[in-house]
Parts: sequence; C-alpha cells; structure tokens
Amino acid sequence: MPDPDAEVIALSPKTLLATNRFVCEICNKGFLRDHNLQLHRRGHDLPWKLKQRSSKEICDMVILLDKDR
Repeated sequence: MPDPDAEVIALSPKTLLATNRFVCEICNKGFLRDHNLQLHRRGHDLPWKLKQRSSKEICDMVILLDKDR
C-alpha cells in the first residue's frame, strides 16, 4: 500500500524525456537527473546534497508508475 503522506508529482512525457532537466548554474551543462547535477556541482566547489531514497519510496514510485500504464 502506498504511503498516504507521500508527495505525488505529475510530469509530462516531454519533461520526463528532456535531456537537460537539471542545469548547472555555473557552466550551463545539463543533466537528466538531479543526482548527476549534484555530483557535478562538487567540481565547481559549490554546495551539494545527495538525497537518498529508501527502498520503500522507490517501490512506491514503481507501483504508482505501473498504475498509469
């Protein structure tokens, strides 16, 4: 059963397939995932934060995505 307190966001197919959803404000390099941008930010000595998701959160996201098919 999905967590009733979980945040649900809707993304369009265009947004999901975009290649530069996350852009570095220093060099304008684009990344598909926020995680990759955060790793890149370390090279500029900028503050960065990696978010860790629990396996339950990942499982809930997969369930929600499967329901949309």
